[in-house]
Amino acid sequence: MVAAATTLRDTIDSNWNLTGLLSKVVTGAGPTLMDEIVRFFDRKQVVGNEVPKSVTVEKINDEGNETVIKHPTFNEVSDIYEITVYYRLVDVDAANFSTSLDNIENMAAEVTRILKTVYNPTTLPALGIYFMTSYTWSNEDMYQGNQPELRRRLRFQLTTITSDNTEAYTGLSGVLIFDTSASEGDSKPGADYTFVDVEGVKIREGYGLIPLLTKDTTKGVGVPFQTRGLFSGTFTARIIAVRSNILGSTIEKIQNIYKVQNNPDIKRQLAEIRSGRMNHIPDIQKPNL
Repeated sequence: MVAAATTLRDTIDSNWNLTGLLSKVVTGAGPTLMDEIVRFFDRKQVVGNEVPKSVTVEKINDEGNETVIKHPTFNEVSDIYEITVYYRLVDVDAANFSTSLDNIENMAAEVTRILKTVYNPTTLPALGIYFMTSYTWSNEDMYQGNQPELRRRLRFQLTTITSDNTEAYTGLSGVLIFDTSASEGDSKPGADYTFVDVEGVKIREGYGLIPLLTKDTTKGVGVPFQTRGLFSGTFTARIIAVRSNILGSTIEKIQNIYKVQNNPDIKRQLAEIRSGRMNHIPDIQKPNL
């Protein structure tokens, strides 16, 4: 099995886009040759013999065996990485020092960009793996000794959700679709509309009961007969609201969906809204970096 630190190191390496002094490949020739490239490691470097410009990835343990928070029917599992960016100072002159600070900060920003692109929770349900990521940078510059270095260390944490009981817990997000063909109202959208990131869905619908008291005491004195009332229902959910869900003139917009209609078939009535389907994300399995 490939170590998780190796996989993450390869991810950073393959997505590294910095050029010039921070390139990962040799550039130029002759007087403009730049062969002191940025290198990538999946382990700690030997103290005192670090590569002048480098990124290292360390991990305490394999996936799923570091931090686990257990809930009654599901678990929060966190994988923790430490990523260190090194940049050796070759000159402590004020101008050169300032350039070195720019370079180390650019390297740190590039690491963050790559991680946010690859491990972005907002890409759910396309990825369907990570519920949360967290980033904590620290400054570990070292000015003592013969090789002063600028160092930035990132504590990077990936959190996923695993289920002990798929019947009780199936995931956090879902897809809710406004079904155009089955809905009646003013200004329907041209095609089915998708609301993303839906959770906590509750639907209650059906016919009400109307109790009627009669002189018939077959069921007992004061026991009413039950007759069917009108059909009604309610729908509630937590939705990450985006601008396109709220603003607009068509019926699926949140500000319009409850309004009295002018459509001849249901004039002065509420719209008839049908949802196409809600697909919960399947039970999220152990992360596989």
